[in-house]
Amino acid sequence: MRRFWIQPGEADSGRVRFQPAEARHARDVLRLKSGDPVLLIDGTGTEYSARISSIDRSGVEAEIIETRSGLPEPTVDLTLALALLRPDNMDLVVQKSVELGLKTLIPMQTGRTAAHLASGSALRRLERWRRIAAQALKQCRRSVPVQIEAVHDFDQALKAASRADTRLMFHPPPGLPDRRAWSELLGAAPPRPSVFIMIGPEGGFTDEETDRALEKGFHLVGLGPRILRSETAALAAVTILGFELGDLF
Repeated sequence: MRRFWIQPGEADSGRVRFQPAEARHARDVLRLKSGDPVLLIDGTGTEYSARISSIDRSGVEAEIIETRSGLPEPTVDLTLALALLRPDNMDLVVQKSVELGLKTLIPMQTGRTAAHLASGSALRRLERWRRIAAQALKQCRRSVPVQIEAVHDFDQALKAASRADTRLMFHPPPGLPDRRAWSELLGAAPPRPSVFIMIGPEGGFTDEETDRALEKGFHLVGLGPRILRSETAALAAVTILGFELGDLF
């Protein structure tokens, strides 16, 4: 069933008028018709079964049939701080990490980040990432928006990590300090853990950045003997943590 965003509280009257972008998608892309069933989500974890009551160039309206709770949100409160990547790679990580259960994404500027955004470009990119996340959320049946934050510098990312139960900086081997087994690190996590992970740019983190992260309670971990591209490492890390902490299975 096709899913559409509505504003919280909008379904209280029993009838909903779609926002312009959602109306255009329903009418011009999906070619829905009056009487077609749809599923509406309002970002609070609630879903609404509905039926289109009118659809034309002036807009789309739907009648609420049933209200129910959406799928439970992931049990792992997972935040990914990711060094800025090329636009297409960043878009890919946003989309797929939402599907895999990420709660918060923090785009990050590091010492070796090749991509730099001017203030106007940063705002446009942020809006794009949020649109991609919203579409991915609908596709994978999640009902609560993923938080896509404004670009952080490294100090801001460290500060954001201070609330997490477990803090992991992914850094290529070999011989890294404070390297612990995955089982030991994650076995000590509480039943509903908050995990903050950092993935650097293609050149990795600087020595100064890794030292400062260790001072802030991060553990340096790797993803095996091969050097992965940043987008691959990000999605692998989100998948491994979701599996190990019981969210994916």
